[in-house]
Amino acid sequence: VLITRIPPHGEVLPHIDTGWHAEYYSKFAVQLKGNKDQVFGFEDGTELRPCDGDLYTFDNSKTHFVKNLSNSDRMTLIICIRR
Repeated sequence: VLITRIPPHGEVLPHIDTGWHAEYYSKFAVQLKGNKDQVFGFEDGTELRPCDGDLYTFDNSKTHFVKNLSNSDRMTLIICIRR
């Protein structure tokens, strides 16, 4: 379990998660604090803009990034579940 906070106008640069946790677990995210001006995106152009309470899964072996274009924090609870 991990809680991330991206401050207003902050970002996480494009990356791929590596290591045993990325290969061994499926990743699920619960958006604790979010809005439509915050982007969770992938290099293929796919974007998610989850709001408070939304649940989604993602493949962290694909290049992904976060951009918080809003004036509010973006907070996400990430849960790793064994496959």
